[in-house]
Amino acid sequence: MMRIRNPLSAACCLSLFLTALAPAADDNAGVKLMRPDSLAGWDHGEQPVRGWTIRDGRLTGPGATPLLSGYTFGDFRLRFRWSVTGGMDWTVVLPAVASNDRLLLKLREGPECGRLLDVGRGVKRLAAGEDCPFTGGEPHTAEIVRQGAKFSLTLDGRLLYEVPIDPNRRLGLGLMGGSGGGWLSDMTLQEPAGEPIFNGKDLTGWWHPGDIGVWGAENGNLVLRKPGGNYIRTKKEYGNFTLSLEYRIQKGGNSGVGIRTPRPGWPSGDGMELQIWDIPRNTPLDKHAAMAIYGNVPPLARADRRGQWNRVVIKADGRMISAWMNGELVQQCNTAFHPELKHRHLKGWIGVQEHGATMEVRNLRVLEAPAGLGLAAWQTPRPQTVATLLLDRLMNPERLSVADRLPSGNATSFKDLGLQSLPSSHGEVPRGWLSAVEYRREQFGWGVHREFDPRPRFQSPQKTITPGKTEQLLHLDGAGIVHWLKLKADKKVLAASDLWLEVTIDGQKEPAIAAPARFWFAPLADEGNFPNFVCTDRGGVTNMLAMPFGSGMTIAAANRGKRPIANVGISVSVEPATEATRGDILGRMRLHGVYQPAREGSELVHLEGAGRLVGLVFDQSADAAMGIDSLTIDGQPASGWASPDLATLLGQAKGDFRTPLSGRHRALCWRYLMLEAVDFEKSLVLKTTAKRLGPGLAVFYNK
Repeated sequence: MMRIRNPLSAACCLSLFLTALAPAADDNAGVKLMRPDSLAGWDHGEQPVRGWTIRDGRLTGPGATPLLSGYTFGDFRLRFRWSVTGGMDWTVVLPAVASNDRLLLKLREGPECGRLLDVGRGVKRLAAGEDCPFTGGEPHTAEIVRQGAKFSLTLDGRLLYEVPIDPNRRLGLGLMGGSGGGWLSDMTLQEPAGEPIFNGKDLTGWWHPGDIGVWGAENGNLVLRKPGGNYIRTKKEYGNFTLSLEYRIQKGGNSGVGIRTPRPGWPSGDGMELQIWDIPRNTPLDKHAAMAIYGNVPPLARADRRGQWNRVVIKADGRMISAWMNGELVQQCNTAFHPELKHRHLKGWIGVQEHGATMEVRNLRVLEAPAGLGLAAWQTPRPQTVATLLLDRLMNPERLSVADRLPSGNATSFKDLGLQSLPSSHGEVPRGWLSAVEYRREQFGWGVHREFDPRPRFQSPQKTITPGKTEQLLHLDGAGIVHWLKLKADKKVLAASDLWLEVTIDGQKEPAIAAPARFWFAPLADEGNFPNFVCTDRGGVTNMLAMPFGSGMTIAAANRGKRPIANVGISVSVEPATEATRGDILGRMRLHGVYQPAREGSELVHLEGAGRLVGLVFDQSADAAMGIDSLTIDGQPASGWASPDLATLLGQAKGDFRTPLSGRHRALCWRYLMLEAVDFEKSLVLKTTAKRLGPGLAVFYNK
């Protein structure tokens, strides 16, 4: 029931709360929740957004689909302008996190304007609203304030009511528009500023992996005193929060704000970095622009001021990441579905990067929020297109173990990885996905991968393996997915075929894969890192092809040479099955390999049964003029494979070369079919023009 109070008393109490919410003197406008030209940040509902238009900052959408924003709040002040005509009304939807309850606030002309309902298992009226004598089309202002157990609505400067609500609820924000006409604009938000994380005097509460003295406190600001500072980092780890700060950086300066990074990790690869970069305003937006999620998601717009103090607000809420520069929304990404960022940590340190530029930071504050993934609708899987499935395969090879209906059997359509021109028939590519693919390729070229991702690590002791012996290195119980395997050994073992790796799964007697380590890590066998999507080398050569298992996995090493091989071990990243994921993992295809030694004949690959071919590694030394004769799938010839040389299969006929998915070094050739995996139901036969073949390994997922 609405509590009627003395208007003057209510206004006094409200002013005290607004004082607590008030930001620094240059931050009176809070942050804007909408872009003036797009619905970025408001497309997170269960239905695709339809029927809305936003132009010059005015949102219209009579009868359109409901909008759901990417924001949740505890205490807040929300302000906006609105109008209605033709009997239209606006409904502000405030869904509760972790329940199906929601508040519905109705704004209309005439009776019950401001009516507030609490909807859950039933409907409870919290405030009846008023019969407001508004004129059709007249612009109005609304201000909604939530402080703990109190919820108030002010219209056109007049406090309509203050009512009690559940103080434990955290609220999201959505909109619905009825039939008729009207608009909504200038939606701004203020949250409490939070607690200071820099005291302005010294570096108490901060740490540094090197010399923390390169940073210091001067005139109340955090300043960089000399180059070489790396990231200065909070000792405390933060999960969900709103971070606010101001920075000033020299012309052309480069820095960043690191969030949710594990202690040994690096933000751009293990947590996230929100980029700071002072560049000319006419520089095109890309994955390195100011407030990009560095390397992965370009910003929505630029709003930084060169040579001046800039105010940054970063909101991390479950998988939802938002950022504002000088009050303007410049970044919003639901990382739950991003092919790279969905693997990042949900808690870690906050830091400021030194990148060789003079920089000052002040007014660092953090408003912490409860742990969790936010609203349930944010986690609802989105419809996938051919484009998103293909790009997800590149970034997450475990996708190859899931049966789907993607294009199959084409040898050439993506051989040059012209991803910027994916066919329109493949569907829209979400913002930031191509940037992430490009960055992944770059990272593998530097030898970087998800070294500190949130998954458990299992590492074997390093053993000396004598000739003719097989040593178990690691055994995993239960069900799960090995997402990558790292060989810890002298890289010289890849120069010959003496060391073998054998993987046995699900209690089977014979290994699913048994092949020389040289063929497991073919792109790196005789060379260092290069941009690609399958293999990289840092602390050991690493293969990213995922290996699901349903009832245990054993990984062993065998010495088929004549001399002992010392210090052989492995490390794996494992996703153990949970109650929620067990069915998915058990239903996946398993990774298998068929290794064949040098032999007479022309069949490079011959597979029986049902599966998906994903990789070929072979030695061409037996016939340097080898070409491809044919590919037969389930007894039917596949077009586009025949070639007098290996240019169709590898992308180049002669010489040494390495591309993101294929290559040749001396006689060793490889091709990974991440984008064109070849499905077969009964059989697959790949014939060459050779009469004698060198050793080779075919890698496939088996149904």
